[in-house]
Amino acid sequence: MRTALRICFALCLAVGLVGLAAAQEPTQRLPMERPDFEFPTIDGYEVLVGDFHIHTNHSDGVLPSRERVLESYLAGYDAIALTDHGSVAAYAETKALADELGLVFVRGLESGINGQEHYVLLGVGEEYVPQDSHNWAETPEQAQETGRVYYRDKLEQVRNSGGIALYAHPHHGWRECSQWAYEQGILVGCEVLNSCTTEGWGSVLTHGRAAYPHGFDWCLEKGMTAVAFSDLHGYHGDCAPRAKTLLLVDAATPEAIIEALREGRALAWFPDGGERWPDSPEMLWAPAEILERYATTVTRLTDRALGSDPAQGRLTLRNLGAVTLFVRVQVGGVATEELRLEPGKEYFVMHDASAQRMTVEWTNLWRSPRQTLTVDYSLKLRDGAWVWVPRS
Repeated sequence: MRTALRICFALCLAVGLVGLAAAQEPTQRLPMERPDFEFPTIDGYEVLVGDFHIHTNHSDGVLPSRERVLESYLAGYDAIALTDHGSVAAYAETKALADELGLVFVRGLESGINGQEHYVLLGVGEEYVPQDSHNWAETPEQAQETGRVYYRDKLEQVRNSGGIALYAHPHHGWRECSQWAYEQGILVGCEVLNSCTTEGWGSVLTHGRAAYPHGFDWCLEKGMTAVAFSDLHGYHGDCAPRAKTLLLVDAATPEAIIEALREGRALAWFPDGGERWPDSPEMLWAPAEILERYATTVTRLTDRALGSDPAQGRLTLRNLGAVTLFVRVQVGGVATEELRLEPGKEYFVMHDASAQRMTVEWTNLWRSPRQTLTVDYSLKLRDGAWVWVPRS
């Protein structure tokens, strides 16, 4: 009942906000139906869909915070942060609306070093006061000469208030400032996709689109968390389709989200490239361990010999997640062509029923900028049934 009321409330509010958006920009419209991104639990963790880099008119975004919250809800997100430059005003202004819609709302902002790195700051407590937005001094001497705050002092305040930092659109390389914040356990992740970056800002054309493969390499090298955010500033439909991050959490709370980002329980979800990037398919980027946990959970494999021909088996693949999967299967010495496995759909592969081993490659799940995920399976007898089990 509460879910139905929440949806009704959202749609009623959307009617008014669509009119506002239309008055501001005739070509953009809010969606009127929220997509349902379904995922199974993974190792006991709930999967949330998040975007934690969004701007409102409290800084250089064009839309008010209430419209940003509703827009994100109707886009299917479970959790968001409004991260204005040097301001947390949007959080207090729209916390009640986010709660009413059932969104997990994380307190955050964007700030950084004068002319250099930008950091998304998430989970900061009310005692954290923004200062010198994007104007932090890089050395104590600069701070003394200019009167600006020293970057280490502000980042320590982030940590002391319970927050974390993520490197936004990593366009200034890996410098001493980020290294220090990483060593202190404050900088825990990096954007590998930023929806609104189509060129410049350190982006690289890779996998058919502009992204940050070097940021992914840093995450793999340093054990940081790879994230994909929208960095949305404009009207509805700008930077579409929006990037997403999948979070594996033990509770739908801001604290659990911060913990998941600290511990690397996240996958960067690249949407289909659409008209901007027609050669870029839907993808997930994450380290091999978390990627394999995801892939082997959401890809349900069942097998049986056919009664009409006991020598021939039929493997069924079913996608239990909301991300389209592209897979190649090799079983019984025969490899398939690339199969497109859409959410909720099944695909059948015929094979030699005597086969005891199988290899599955997910060609759109990337464990590094250069390598996709491959898992070897063995056929095991469990509870009287033969099942494919990932080989250690």
